Amino acid sequence: MKRKVLWVMLSFLVVAALVLASCGEAVPGEEEEEEEEEEAWTPYGGTLTVYLDVQNEEPPNPDVQAGAWSALIWLEPIQETLQVGDFEKYGPRGTGEYAFQDTAYIPDQYLKGQLLESWEVTTEKATFHVRPGIMWQPVEGVMEARELTAEDIALDIKQFIDSPWGGRFDGMVTAEGVHASGRYTVVTDFETFSPQYVYYVGLENRACYGPPETIAAGADKWENQGGTGPFMFEEYVIGSHMSYVRNPNYWNKATIDGVKYQMPFVDRLLRPIIPDVSTQIAALRTGELDFMLTFLPSSGQP
Repeated sequence: MKRKVLWVMLSFLVVAALVLASCGEAVPGEEEEEEEEEEAWTPYGGTLTVYLDVQNEEPPNPDVQAGAWSALIWLEPIQETLQVGDFEKYGPRGTGEYAFQDTAYIPDQYLKGQLLESWEVTTEKATFHVRPGIMWQPVEGVMEARELTAEDIALDIKQFIDSPWGGRFDGMVTAEGVHASGRYTVVTDFETFSPQYVYYVGLENRACYGPPETIAAGADKWENQGGTGPFMFEEYVIGSHMSYVRNPNYWNKATIDGVKYQMPFVDRLLRPIIPDVSTQIAALRTGELDFMLTFLPSSGQP
């Protein structure tokens, strides 16, 4: 009898051990699946659909010589400025000293270089030190990818001075006063000193920089536009949209909670053209738009 009891107990222990073993194998498996799911998540990918206040009309001629202000807003994803607000350091994610809510001006103390590493300004000249290693995007039929140089910046500033917007420089500087003094150094000699010069060429809306190859290919065509920005031109469909795709070789990174991330995060940026206000509102309400700046009728509407 004792022997039977021992066999029963032994059998029970064996079965229990098998059950526990099978349970023990399942738990790690579940954890591995959860870990795999977590590892599969990425902040990258997808399409961001944005509506800004110039998208109630067709994009105008992008050539700087055409003097169309709204073209600059369409160029912003492609081209960059010499300076930019240092929102990571001074904005809500940093010290909170400045809210960066003014779209037209940022005080000097809250600026940092974008295409520039640094700059010096005296009453005689402005010296810009271009950030090495930044690459122009390749543009099909226009140019191969290559490094941004001081000569590129100098040529763009000269184009700006000679454009319909150039009147702001009268008595301040001339195109002849702008030159590259090395691969990464741009110098502007002042006729009359003005602190406005650095703002005009460094930060203001027109201060977006494109490659000289675009001018040679025809700067009036959107498909010829290139830059150093996070996105590259994809297509412009009249009456529908303009779209941009991720620049895989973009130079800049974003720091979030101490971690650096390669930008941009989305694969595609879509900017629809919507003249009618009611259609704009419907697109926002139905979720067709991810972001909207303001409602604005086209010039042909009351």
